[in-house]
Amino acid sequence: MQIQQEAGLLFNNALLAAVAQRLHIQAIASPDTMLALAKGITLYCPDALGR
Repeated sequence: MQIQQEAGLLFNNALLAAVAQRLHIQAIASPDTMLALAKGITLYCPDALGR
């Protein structure tokens, strides 16, 4: 996957980011901060969600 190479993501994160981009999803909530490396996706971590 291109996003995997561009952002240096592991396969599962790259797959999630690729599907989100394809579906025009602009934000993801996840405790995995590596997703912040994906271009065009805003990452909300548990701390940012008021945990």
